[in-house]
Amino acid sequence: MAMLISQTDVRAIDLKSCVYELLGRDLVKLSALEKLGLLSEENVALKGTPLDTLVSHLQEKVLAFEKGERDLVILQHKIGIRWSDSQKETRKITLVEYGDPQGFSAMARLTGLPAAIAGEMLLEGNINRTGVVEPLYAEIYEPILRKLNEAAINFKVMSQS
Repeated sequence: MAMLISQTDVRAIDLKSCVYELLGRDLVKLSALEKLGLLSEENVALKGTPLDTLVSHLQEKVLAFEKGERDLVILQHKIGIRWSDSQKETRKITLVEYGDPQGFSAMARLTGLPAAIAGEMLLEGNINRTGVVEPLYAEIYEPILRKLNEAAINFKVMSQS
């Protein structure tokens, strides 16, 4: 932490006080850093960069799942639509996915499966577009959504005019 706040000799300063000042004397933020173990005296294994060191520390020591724990991902999009006949509609699309304590996390499934499905579609010649292609074309997103549904990843769509 001393390196991240440009202090070379952590013994010469009160690290907690220095960080507290840098946080604009915000006790909530300071408490969060303490709970993450970022102000402790514990030595951490240095990795390639400060970011690599932080991520490794958080993954291995602080934020790792305990036995039986799982993650939860909740996504919600509200989309305003104005149709060609001037009618207005709001669609709310909601996805709730729980991780499997003995398998993949929800985040891994929700990021990995769509990418894997798109890769499979490319290999099978089902995507004929070139370059960076956003999944905004029905021939891309419809098969992906269908296969996600087969993998028990579902979302709810609610509409109101």
